[in-house]
Parts: sequence; structure tokens; C-alpha cells
Amino acid sequence: MMNPSKYNQNNINADIDEIIAKKKTYIRKQCKADSLVHKQFIFLDLFKVANYYFYCIMFGSGAIHQELKLDKLLYLHGVNVFFDHVFCDFAEAQYAPTFLTKNAGGIHSFIKICGETGELERVKDYCKYNLIEYIGQSENCLQFRFTNKYIGLENFEILEGIARAERILERQKFEIDDIDQKKSDVIKQMKKYVYPWQQHFIGYDTNEIIDTYYFDIAKLYVERTFYFDCFNGNAEFGGIPYKIYSQCATLIISFALKHIEYSRLLTRKHSEIKFINVLTINRDIAEMVDIFSSVCEISVNEAKQVFDCFTLTNEKYHYHRKNIDYLIMPYVAVSKTQVVFSVVGALSGIYAFLLGELSRKFPRDWSKNISERESQFRKDIFKLFDDDLYIKIDRNLPIQSNSKTLTDIDGCIIEKETNQIVFFQLKWQEQYGDNIGRRQSRMQNFLNETYKWIDDMTDWLKKSDEMKLASMLGLKEKQIDVDKVTLFVVGKHSVHFSGNDKQDDRAEWALWLQLQRLYSEDSTAFRSLKTLFEKLKEDSPYNKLPKHKTQFMRMEELSIEIYPYRYMEK
Repeated sequence: MMNPSKYNQNNINADIDEIIAKKKTYIRKQCKADSLVHKQFIFLDLFKVANYYFYCIMFGSGAIHQELKLDKLLYLHGVNVFFDHVFCDFAEAQYAPTFLTKNAGGIHSFIKICGETGELERVKDYCKYNLIEYIGQSENCLQFRFTNKYIGLENFEILEGIARAERILERQKFEIDDIDQKKSDVIKQMKKYVYPWQQHFIGYDTNEIIDTYYFDIAKLYVERTFYFDCFNGNAEFGGIPYKIYSQCATLIISFALKHIEYSRLLTRKHSEIKFINVLTINRDIAEMVDIFSSVCEISVNEAKQVFDCFTLTNEKYHYHRKNIDYLIMPYVAVSKTQVVFSVVGALSGIYAFLLGELSRKFPRDWSKNISERESQFRKDIFKLFDDDLYIKIDRNLPIQSNSKTLTDIDGCIIEKETNQIVFFQLKWQEQYGDNIGRRQSRMQNFLNETYKWIDDMTDWLKKSDEMKLASMLGLKEKQIDVDKVTLFVVGKHSVHFSGNDKQDDRAEWALWLQLQRLYSEDSTAFRSLKTLFEKLKEDSPYNKLPKHKTQFMRMEELSIEIYPYRYMEK
């Protein structure tokens, strides 16, 4: 291996840039279109294949994964890159074509090339934000190593989300069993209603029994989705309550589940019809608006507004490309009158896109509503602590010094038996997902704000006495012991970040989902603050980090290897 000191990171970037440029030249050549209709064909071909392979990732067997060599992250990057090159203002066309996709294997390979381009750009981002460093190269292989001692802490947030979904699934068991009893009758009816359309495509009718069955399944599916309860149902966006948007999200999910089953039934009955040609379909915008209006009992204009919040159009493209990780959404405008429906976007990307669109479209409403959700977050946390054991101060408490507001406390609980006091700092950041730049920005903001709060509170407590605290909390002086105050930072979505240092030990730290899991495992731990904080220390992600393994990226032009922290150091 070569001496890394002889190589300049700028040279490595130049090498990677050269490969990216060659790949993008190839991509542009493959996506070149001589008319808008031609571009519609190219885009829909790519979209249908991507939707099919994502479906295989979500629902396919191990054998299918092995056969297709499925790589979710590579494909997600691939979708972003092909959108960049093909997506345009399709509204200039009145209709979108319906056609057979015949070269799925070739298109699959092309999307993987797009994905390699995205992954190379990601490697550059890792270097830019000093998450990895170049350490050398061997023949046709660039080698890096991670720069952070504690790498992968963010994965525990994902694992907590999975654990939450599993807990809810367990609670839903009886409802699911009740719904499943209707399945055979529903499937029997669906078999009668599905039929080939124009020989190679799908058509089907439905009835109230079928629609209700899938809507009931979708309601349970939504409950397991972490995003869905981000706002109170009565919070308004553009004059429409959030519960209406959420109801429509449930409706769209029910469409996806129903369409998947109809597609399976048709292709089992007619082997000449290919699943890839029926899984992804175009829908008339006017028809969808009418359905939204009828089901949700809202006006046509309101239904148009709601439907638009689930649809990617050309005018929104650059905003969402910048602000969401991957372009996975329920509907994409492919003509003036039609959208293409993605079952995968409905089942996995629906709330991420909806929230992004509500933020973009209604910034004032967004700002107002996010300022109000801290109160609900505090109430949810306080529910974990027994009223008989704790005094709860469910309000914001300003902290003043020299007649000036120094900082504030987001809530407080006092353990009656021990007079132990907990001051909360609640952080509800929007999720940054897989975007490295957004991660760095939000991480820095989070750490700067919380560390300043800890500094300010620590200094303030040193200057405070029992009388001052009692007055602020509305308690008797004998209930207060300044030496028994704990600072507690709770993050709704994020609280631990990869880095070289652990979190400031002057405070306790927890993720909201982590607290929920600990409560479900042993609620008695919350009956004593001492026991709870001991439990949090035991459960710390820093104690669970697996041994880091080398990551490999193989492509035709070169390979990239990323080694663990301090690899090769003497």
C-alpha cells in the first residue's frame, strides 16, 4: 500500500470527478430524446423498472434478492440521478403513453450505473465533511478510512423505529386476525373483478367490501409509520386540517395494497402478462381528485390541494431534490391530465414527501404548527411518569439572569420521594435521513444548541439557591435541593451522532423512541429516576456499537474501500 502522505485529496477528487463525468456523459446519451413524447417513454420505462425492483426489495424472497443482486441504496441513488437527467415539465403533453416495457434487464443495469454515479458523489461528500480520509491506493482501487471513533450511532435510531413498528404490530394482532378472516372472501371477489386490458395491461373493478378491507389494513399500516403523527389532527395547512391529509395518505396506501393484489391475481391467471407492465400504472388526475373529494367529504378544490401535496411536479422538483433524500413519492406528474402511481412511493415514501410538501407549500402554517407540537411532545413524555410519584410542571420555564432571559426549560418533573428534579430540553428536529450535508448541518445545530443550554443551565444552577428554585417552580423551599437537579435532553428523531466524543456527561440523553421501548420492556424503571438514568446508561448506543467492517464499492472503472477508524495507524 502506498504512503498516504504523498497523495492530495484534491487529486483524488479529480479522479472521482473524471469517472463521474464519464458516467454522466453516458447517462445523457442514453436519455437523449428528440421529442417530449420520447422523453415520456424514457422516463416511464425507467420509473416502471425502478418501481418493480423496489417492490422486489420490499416483498421479494431471498431467492429473488440473490438472483437480481438487489442493492437498495445503490438503487435509491440511481433513481435520483435518472430523475435529474430525464424528469421535465411533462405537463406540456396532454396525455402520457401506456406501453410495454420489454428490456427490463437492460434498464435495470442502466439504473445501477446511475446509482454508481450517486455513490461516487456520496464518497466525495464523506470526504468533504471529514467523515472519511484518503489513506492510499492499490491497483485500480482507492482506499479510505473512517475518521470517527464512534461510527454508526445514527443506525440505532433506525433500529428503534423498527422496534416501535414491531411493538405496534404486536398490539394490532387481534385487529389483524379479525381482518384476515375476511381475506378469502375478498380475494374471491377480486378474482372476478380483475381482467386483462388491451391484452397486456390491467383493468379491474371494485366494491365497498374490497375497498373497506384494504382501507382497514392501510389504517393499521399507517399506525406503524413513525411520521404520521407529526402534527395534531386539527393543525391546518392551507386551511385544511392535517387529519384530512393523513386520511388521504391512508387512502393512497390502501390503493397500493389493493393494486398489488390485483396485479398478482391477474399475472397468476394470465402468465403471458408481465408483472412489470401492470404494477405501475397511469391515473387520471381528475378521477383521483373526485375520489379524494368523495371519500374525505371535502370540496373538489380542497381535494385538488390535498392530491397536489402527494404529487411531484416539475415546479417542485428542485426543492424536493434538495430537501428529501430519495425521490420516492406516490404520484409523479407525467402529463397535463395524468400522474404515474408508484406503489412503493405510497408504501415507503408517502409521509416524507407529504411533510416536505407541506413545508414548501405552506411555510407560515408549517412554522406555526411546529411551534405548537413541543407541548404535545412534552405531554407524551410526561405520560411515562406516574402522577402519584411525580410533580409535573407541564410548561415552558424561562431562565433569567440579571433581568435578562438566559435560556429556558421545556418542562420539569420532581420525584416526590427523593425531591430529585429533572429539567428537560426537548429537541424535535426534522429528520435528515441519508443526506450528508443536511446531517452535518442539523447535527451541528443540535449540538451547539444543546451544549449551550447545558453550559447556561450549569452556570445558572451554581448561582441559584433553594429559595430561587422554589419560587420559579411554585413549590415549597423544603422540597428543593439544588444538588439534586438533573439536566435531561430528549430528542424526538435524533440525539446521538457519529463522532470522536461521547455526549456531554453533565446531562442525561435519550431518544424518544428509546424511552418508549424501555417503558414497554419495564415500566417500573420509570418509577424511580435513579433507576431510569441507570437504565439509560446501560442502554446507551455507545455500549452497543458493533465492530466496524470494511465497506466495498465495486464498479467497472475502479473500486473503493473504506476501512474502520484508525486502520493502518501505528
